[in-house]
Amino acid sequence: MTSNERRKQKRYEKRVRKRQKKREQAIGTCDDIEEVMHPDRLFDAFHECQKDVNWKASVQSCHYDLLFRISDIENKRRDHKSLRHGFVCFSLVERGKLRYISSVHINERIVQRSLCDNALAPVCFHSILYNNGASVKGAGIRRAEEQMKNALLSYYRTYGTNEGYIIFFDVKGYFDNIRHDVIERILADHIKDPKIRELFNEFTEAFDEIHDEEHQGKGVGLGSQVSQISGVMALNEKDHYICEMLSDYVFDYARYMDDSKAITRAKEDALYVIERVEEKYQELGLELNRKKTVILPLNRPFVWLKKKYMLKDSGRVRVALTGSTIKRERKSLRKYLRWLEEGKANEVEVKDWYVAWRKGNQFYDSNRMLEKMDVYYESLFGGRPAMKLIAKDKKRRRKRDKMQLKSEMLKRKYPKSVIILQSGMFYNARGESAIVLSELTGYKLRQYPAGEFRCGYPQESMDRVVKILSRAEVNYAIYGGEFLIAKKEYPNNHYDLLAPAKNENGPVASAKPFVPAMGMKMAIETDPLIEFVDNLINKKDPFYGIKTDTLNLTDEDVHKNLVQIKLRLMQPQVNTEERQDVWDWDAARD
Repeated sequence: MTSNERRKQKRYEKRVRKRQKKREQAIGTCDDIEEVMHPDRLFDAFHECQKDVNWKASVQSCHYDLLFRISDIENKRRDHKSLRHGFVCFSLVERGKLRYISSVHINERIVQRSLCDNALAPVCFHSILYNNGASVKGAGIRRAEEQMKNALLSYYRTYGTNEGYIIFFDVKGYFDNIRHDVIERILADHIKDPKIRELFNEFTEAFDEIHDEEHQGKGVGLGSQVSQISGVMALNEKDHYICEMLSDYVFDYARYMDDSKAITRAKEDALYVIERVEEKYQELGLELNRKKTVILPLNRPFVWLKKKYMLKDSGRVRVALTGSTIKRERKSLRKYLRWLEEGKANEVEVKDWYVAWRKGNQFYDSNRMLEKMDVYYESLFGGRPAMKLIAKDKKRRRKRDKMQLKSEMLKRKYPKSVIILQSGMFYNARGESAIVLSELTGYKLRQYPAGEFRCGYPQESMDRVVKILSRAEVNYAIYGGEFLIAKKEYPNNHYDLLAPAKNENGPVASAKPFVPAMGMKMAIETDPLIEFVDNLINKKDPFYGIKTDTLNLTDEDVHKNLVQIKLRLMQPQVNTEERQDVWDWDAARD
C-alpha cells in the first residue's frame, strides 16, 4: 500500500467514525422498541399506510376497527407471538417488464411502517449519501434529475470541456439476491436494540417461505417497506467506498436504489472503477451485470432514470423525454379512447389525465415532442368539444421557488411570526414577513412582478435584526437550511399591529414605512423618551440602541443639554399645570 493510499485509508476511517458518532446520537431517541410499538405510533403508521389506497376493502375494514387491531398487536407482542400475516403474491407488467410483487397484510404493514419511520429510517439514513435519492423523505426522482444536471454543469465548469465518460452500473436481480446475513449485519452496525433487530430479521427472513431452494437466505420482495430500507442500505458501504477511496478517479457519483452512475475524466479511470466496484459487489454477495454496465461519452446523449441527457460543447445541459416515454403515452391515449367508447371513462377524466401528463413534462427540453403529442391527441379526440385543448392547458407552469415553498410551509407552522430563511450569505423574508421586517428595520423592500415581496439583510446584521424584533415584541423564527437558528415567542405578540393590509391579490405594503419608536414596547420598564435621550447621550441610534457613527454629538453644550433633559424627565411626575413652565420653551428663551 502506497503512502497516498494509506492517507486515504486514514481519512476513510475518520469519516466512518464521524458517521458512527452521528448514528449514536440518533440512537438515543430512535433506537427504542417501546417507541416503535407504542399505540400512538401504530395509530399514526396506519394513517400513513392508508394514503392513496383507502379505496381497498382491507384498508377500510382496518379503519373501522383500528383500535381493536392495535390492541391485538400489543397482545401478540406481550405473548411473544409472531406479528406476521403472510404474503399476497401476484405479478404485474411495468413498462414491458414482468415484476413479482409480495404484498403484506395491512396489520403487518402497520408494524413495518412504524418500525421503518420511528427506528430504521432516522438511524440508518444518517449514513447514506445525499446523492442517494430513493426512499428518502424530501428526495425522489426530481432531486436525482437535478443532481445529474448539476453534476454535468459542474464537470464543464471544472474542465472546460464536455469530453469525459459516464459509467452506468447494473446488478443482476438486485432485490432477489440481497443476502439476509449481509443486510442484518449492516443493520446491526446501526441499531443497538436487540428487539428491533429481531423484529427486522423476522420480516426479512419471512421471504424464504415464498422463495425456492436456490434463493434461500437471500432476496427481499417488492411490496414491503422493509425491503425498500434493505435496498437502500445494502449498497451503502459501496457508495462510500467509491466516493472516498476512488475520489481520484470519480468526479461525481449518485445512486437511485440499484441504478448507479459515476462520471470519470478518462476511459482508463472508468475501467479501473468498474473493476474495484465489482470486487465490492462480490463481497456483498451480488454480481455485476457486465452486459448492462456500460461506459458512455458525455458528449453523446445518454439515458438516466428514463430521461435523456446531453452535455453540449457550449456547456449547456439538455434534458429531454425519451422516445419510449412518448410511445407509451400514445399507447395510453389509444387505451383511453377505447375506454370512452366502452363507457369506462368520461371525457373530463381523459382530458385531465392527458393535461396532467403534459404539465408534468413541461420542464424538460421537449417542446417539439409535446406539440406532436398535442396533434396526436387532437386526431383522436378532436371531434369532442369538451376535450379540446385550450391555451390554459398548454400554458407552461412556472417552477415554484423552493425558498417560497419553505417560507409558506413555515408560515403555516408559525402563523403570526416573521419567517426569515438563510440564502447563501444573506437572510431573506418573503411575503408578509418581508413587509413587517422592512417596516421595522428600514431595509429595502422589493416587489416582484408576481406580487411577491422580499426583504433581506447580510449575516453581519443578524444581531441588529434580532434586537429590533425583540424590542418590538414580534414573534420570529430564523432558519439556516433545515436547522432552526433562533426562535422567540412573546405573550403580547405585536405582529398583528404591523401586519400589512390585504386585498384579493395578497398583502399590500403600506404607503409610509413604519418607524419603530421605543413607545411600541407596551411593557417597557423605563420611559421610552428617557431611553431615547439616553441613546443620544451614549452616541447610539436613538430608536434601536445600537452603536452608530452617523450621529455627531460630541459638542459639549449639546451633551450638557441632553443630560439636563434626561434629569428633568427622570423627576417624579406632577400634574400638567405645574409642568407648564418646564416645557414652555419660549418662556425659557426670554
